[in-house]
Amino acid sequence: MANAWNSHTSSVGGSDNSSAYLGVNAGLSWDGWLLKHIGNLNWQQQQGKAHWNSNQTYLQRPIPQLNSIVSGGQIFTNGEFFDTIGLRGVNLSTDDNMFPDGMRSYAPEIRGVAQSNALVTVRQGSNIIYQTTVPPGPFTLQDVYPSGYGSDLEVSVKEADGSVEVFSVPYASVAQLLRPGMTRYALSAGKVDDSALRNKPMLYQATWQHGINNLLTGYTGVTGFDDYQAFLVGTGMNTGIGALSFDVTHSRLKSDAHDDSGQSYRATFNRMFTDTQTSIVLAAYRYSTKGYYNLNDALYAVDQEKNSRSNYTLWRQKNGMTFTVNQNLPDGWGGFLSQRPYLRLLEPLRDREAVSGQLQQFIWSSLLVGERAARLYARQLRSSSRRSYFTQLQLPAVVWR
Repeated sequence: MANAWNSHTSSVGGSDNSSAYLGVNAGLSWDGWLLKHIGNLNWQQQQGKAHWNSNQTYLQRPIPQLNSIVSGGQIFTNGEFFDTIGLRGVNLSTDDNMFPDGMRSYAPEIRGVAQSNALVTVRQGSNIIYQTTVPPGPFTLQDVYPSGYGSDLEVSVKEADGSVEVFSVPYASVAQLLRPGMTRYALSAGKVDDSALRNKPMLYQATWQHGINNLLTGYTGVTGFDDYQAFLVGTGMNTGIGALSFDVTHSRLKSDAHDDSGQSYRATFNRMFTDTQTSIVLAAYRYSTKGYYNLNDALYAVDQEKNSRSNYTLWRQKNGMTFTVNQNLPDGWGGFLSQRPYLRLLEPLRDREAVSGQLQQFIWSSLLVGERAARLYARQLRSSSRRSYFTQLQLPAVVWR
């Protein structure tokens, strides 16, 4: 697959410039192996030459016995628990495509007892999402496919004599939750591949998740290079009040100029309130102590130290929060979305700075009305803000024949 564009600009002073771009996403498959290349060609008339940029080139092969896939070459770490880093190395990880559709995303097991040959119906809201017959005795449903990230499941068991038993199974999901008994892992190792860095150390990373039961999923991970190590442990929980996850990461950066260690704490929450059709899509909060470095910051800090580079400023995140609420309105009225992100940054040896913003949208058919605001606060800078209002009306194009 390829895409391309060409542009030409002219200025009043007579200065002309042309540029062209060609993007390539190509693959070659043979006997279970896949050779993949993603890159682009950029040409600027003023520079007088073209430059080819290779984003990814790797060889890949599935391993069905492990429900996994192995890749080697220009690859990326998966980024689910640590920063996504480009590597020239190898990766072995779980391939979700090898699992049945119902096992790829989280859903609770549904357990019950039938007194006779019974019809079991599972509803999510007003929709029937699963129906089957079961013999007398205990039963377990493991192939139910709920939609979205929330809304509890209502289970009805209709017996042969017409009697019906109804019970509810809590269902809400965050990214960390897996189905009971399912395991997911990723192993990566190689040399850091980042054109902005001069110091490119060997890096390792390993992550593991396991669905313990309907309530708990455990996960852990480790990553690092010569001067840096980080270890993470956490749990995801499906409870009656929503889906929760909490994890803590401990980091240690030790080099000639650094001897820092710290922790970063992260919590997420997701809940669908069925009665009001209100969903808290994602509420995430992270707090980091002073000595904490994430993987990307550690790579740049060591590169800055070893190469005496001052052409970029290193900013480290101290804490952050994202809060999003989605409210469905009555039929024909659309919905309301409110999002409030907050980020606080800590720059070494300098003052703190905070950035916050919000997005509120009211969607009514094709009419979009919203407000955006962003604020920047700093001790040495005057407080500033930007606020804009916008209205967008979309109408279908009609061609008369």
